Amino acid sequence: MSASAKQSRCVKEAYFAPPVEPALLYTGQVMHARLKPLGHRFSYRVFSALFDLDALNEANRLSSLFSVNRRNLLSFFERDHLPKDAQNTTLREYVDRLLNEAGVNRPARILLLAYPRMLGFVFNPISVYYCYDEDNALSAIIYEVRNTFGERHTYVCEVKPGQLTAAGVRQERNKVFYVSPFIDMQMRYF
Repeated sequence: MSASAKQSRCVKEAYFAPPVEPALLYTGQVMHARLKPLGHRFSYRVFSALFDLDALNEANRLSSLFSVNRRNLLSFFERDHLPKDAQNTTLREYVDRLLNEAGVNRPARILLLAYPRMLGFVFNPISVYYCYDEDNALSAIIYEVRNTFGERHTYVCEVKPGQLTAAGVRQERNKVFYVSPFIDMQMRYF
């Protein structure tokens, strides 16, 4: 193995190794700033959950306040992330199909970062699927973008050499549907 390949593998292992837990909560802050046509800025605290799609049964047993595929104070429903034509499948099967259609090998693990339902309500403007190979290396990321009109678009992105560094993952895609009145359609996501 070359020195650069060893360094790349160390970067992947140090920064992007998947957690072993079936579900985790992450806290954060969302900030939005707009300069045109009128300046406007706001920020607010949020929390997201990371779900292992192969360990949803274990995640269901983590807390009496959280449930998978049934109502609770906090809950996760697979159907929230499935298109209408795939409601009779599991979320893992759906994601495997997306990857297969994009020519990406079936991953060993898939972790989904999304907002859980709170008191039955949820809106996920973006859901991110992290796909790991047998060596726990990040092999693909799926970005599922939604708008307030109920539309969504899924970007399946294989992690290519040079996209994964100690600073994070750098991928980009063209915007393909309306999300915000303040962002032109001829834009790219970075």
